[in-house]
Amino acid sequence: MNQALSSIDWSLWGAAIVFTIASLVGIVLTIITLPGTWLILVCALLTKLFWIHDFMPWWVIIVMGVLALLGEIIEALASGFGAAKTGATKAGAIGAIVGSLLGALGGSAFLFPLGTIAGACLGAAIGTLLVEVGYARRTFKAGAWAGTGAAAGRFVAILVKGSIAGLMALLGASTILYLAIAG
Repeated sequence: MNQALSSIDWSLWGAAIVFTIASLVGIVLTIITLPGTWLILVCALLTKLFWIHDFMPWWVIIVMGVLALLGEIIEALASGFGAAKTGATKAGAIGAIVGSLLGALGGSAFLFPLGTIAGACLGAAIGTLLVEVGYARRTFKAGAWAGTGAAAGRFVAILVKGSIAGLMALLGASTILYLAIAG
């Protein structure tokens, strides 16, 4: 038994535990519209560069980087896309994006983290509505419909980016587990 324990690469298992914890925190941060995908990526990169050099292959880290970037693009465009799909003007789509960011910040003060999610969706709707009615001079009904699309787009973005964070965590954890078992 003592010989079996001495043959285990404890530093790899320690790195795996740190990465797993960072990944779980990253998933939660992503769902509440904070940069959790980047936390996962930076944790993998720093572990590889400064702790265990064969911790994870470079191709896995590159795939994680592409996924994190894809998540950011989806998150940035989804509210505007949802607003545009329900008839918003370009200005209304920009209002959705700005409203989403402000709503997430404001919602964080109330019932964190659920307030952050609700605030982002509500902010997208209100931002679109205000711009559509106030700037684009559309009717309240048209602005409200566009705002509904913006809120739906924002909610889908939260789900998609959260799934991307989960995929990044799964990719990293499965790679580490494979390396630990393969030895």
